[in-house]
Amino acid sequence: MGKLTIIGNDKPVIGKQEMYSVSTINSWLNPLQPIKNPLQVPKTNWEVMVQTKTGWRKGGSDKEGQTVPYIFGQKSLLHKGIKIVVQQGNDKGELIVHPQRAKEPKITRVELLDTNN
Repeated sequence: MGKLTIIGNDKPVIGKQEMYSVSTINSWLNPLQPIKNPLQVPKTNWEVMVQTKTGWRKGGSDKEGQTVPYIFGQKSLLHKGIKIVVQQGNDKGELIVHPQRAKEPKITRVELLDTNN
């Protein structure tokens, strides 16, 4: 099992889209590990975990791909901790992020709820 490195902003601003990508540069430094063909790289799965009093739980939707976008909302400021986890075959990596308040607050999303449905 290898260690993946997540490249991206660990202090994202609320409401702003941030791109995160995975790097396998650590495997290039190991001469005993065979070089992988880029066409044979397994799927890359991403998920966001939030810290609670009892441990970590899933928070948000899963994504796939080498590079993925994330937008953190106002609710992310309420969590003790947030981490992005990436898995590619047996290799795994994680990045702990600390969302920051926007300098100029603005409404970026509105949710309407239907009480009849």
